[in-house]
Amino acid sequence: MSRTQRSETAPSLQTILTKVATRGELQAVSEKVDKVDTKLAKTRDDLQALSNKVDKIDLKMGNLEDRFKETVDRFDGRFARIEDSIVELTRTVSRLDERVLHSAPRTWILSGVVSVLIAILGAGCWLAKPYVTTLMRMAAASGM
Repeated sequence: MSRTQRSETAPSLQTILTKVATRGELQAVSEKVDKVDTKLAKTRDDLQALSNKVDKIDLKMGNLEDRFKETVDRFDGRFARIEDSIVELTRTVSRLDERVLHSAPRTWILSGVVSVLIAILGAGCWLAKPYVTTLMRMAAASGM
């Protein structure tokens, strides 16, 4: 017999297993398959529950993302206003600095005028001293 003839006449594996396996063994295999099916169904239910939780989390994350974007937009607006305020303060400080630079010569001029007036007053007192002294001596002599 050739090899091809033998494979045609050889019984299939399924036939051999059904002959070898007893009813009890098949019952045990059937019970194990039922357990696996039960565990698979439970796993599918758990997977569905997890999927629902993930969907809820996705919704919350979407809401949080929207709120985060709104907050970032508000902060962008606030930063823009702060930048505008800084620019305005810089301009104001520049103007004040310029005024201070121009006010320094005015202060010097005023101090010069005051010192000249004090010098004139001192000169007037120096010139009037002999006359005032004479008047005071005459008033003392007359007994006033």
